Amino acid sequence: MEGRGREGRAEEGRAAQGRARQARADEARADEARARQGRAEDRRQGVQGRASQGRAPQGRAPQGGAPKTVEKKAPEPKKPPQIAKRPPAPEKIAKATPRAQPVDPYAIPTERPRADPAALYRTGLQQYAHGDTAGALATFRGSLQTNPGFAPTWRGIGLVHEKMGNKKEARAAFRRYLELAPTAGDADQIRDRMERLGT
Repeated sequence: MEGRGREGRAEEGRAAQGRARQARADEARADEARARQGRAEDRRQGVQGRASQGRAPQGRAPQGGAPKTVEKKAPEPKKPPQIAKRPPAPEKIAKATPRAQPVDPYAIPTERPRADPAALYRTGLQQYAHGDTAGALATFRGSLQTNPGFAPTWRGIGLVHEKMGNKKEARAAFRRYLELAPTAGDADQIRDRMERLGT
């Protein structure tokens, strides 16, 4: 029986050792889980791992003392968002015909574009034909500002003044037209109009 007692005690000793090893292994796994949880929380808070800073995992006391408190760093202030700067306006817009290149509606014009006196004359003539004598006269005057030597504009001004009953202004405009274009195709008709208006 003594042999059996020794064997029984040996088995109990081995079982106790196995239980102790299992307890230590369970404790080590629990420590590792707590450390992983602490590192994950540190990453969420933007702090480096506690082990690299010499801190013990939360809830455990470091060797030889009371538990340390974990210091949290204050978040860094956010930088103001960068506002995109508007590119500088071009020095000069390319000068081309309107059909050749689109016009930038947001560009600041560097110089006032010169209007085409022929286009203004056609516009004024259309206004005159539709009965808008005031609009036609303003358009013809705009044509004169771009080119005072454009003969058809003077003809248009004479027609408008004639229709408005301003005989003196009509004669002066027709006279200037004939001075600028004495061989115009309608020169004889304009002379007849001047005779009807009186001299």
